[in-house]
Amino acid sequence: MNKTIKRVLLSIVIIVLLTPIFIEYLILRNEIVSYASNSEWMGFIASFYGGALGGIATLLAVLFSLRQTTMIQKKIDDRHESQRLVNLMPIFTFIEDHSESKWTRIFSLPDDGKCGLDANIRMKNIGEGISHDMYCRLSLITENPLKPVKNFVGKSEEISIRINDRVPLRESIISPLLLVMYFKDLDNNLYVQEGSFSIDIDKHLVEAIHQGIPRIIEKAYTEPTFVYIESL
Repeated sequence: MNKTIKRVLLSIVIIVLLTPIFIEYLILRNEIVSYASNSEWMGFIASFYGGALGGIATLLAVLFSLRQTTMIQKKIDDRHESQRLVNLMPIFTFIEDHSESKWTRIFSLPDDGKCGLDANIRMKNIGEGISHDMYCRLSLITENPLKPVKNFVGKSEEISIRINDRVPLRESIISPLLLVMYFKDLDNNLYVQEGSFSIDIDKHLVEAIHQGIPRIIEKAYTEPTFVYIESL
């Protein structure tokens, strides 16, 4: 119950309590000459306050009905907004089969037990929306700089994220790797999506360990994505 309705109800209670005192001392027990008798005054006052209280009751009913209608409309609008955001949301998932990709391990000096890995990790947009202005961060041995990928990625389209880092020399399976992606939808809502995976260099396979869902971190973000990331 909002404050307006509470105030109206309190006013009604005060009027109901004070009305008999007002009638008794200011109308019935005064020495002012009146052409109406006490019974006629009582009839007039009863009719007047009855109409007034009836109008107040009607007003309260209208206010309550409007409040309920507003709440219902808000729920409907929120549901429509949620559905609209779902239709705009891009969602990325790992593609496991990379047999057509060219992955290389390059042996290099100094001999620190590691080698250079040059690989492209493919992902697919399985959401309904189109993404753009994407940057990603990949945690391998160290935190890689942010790398831009394909600018616009539509529904069911694929992207490739390039890994160029030093990895353990004799390990063919590297796990876990954490990928953090920042991107926008067509309304410039800024999302972040995280996923962890392992890669089998010899078999050219990517196995998803955990795939999160995108979440909005800024609505209608007009700055480039990297501006937000640099502010973290």
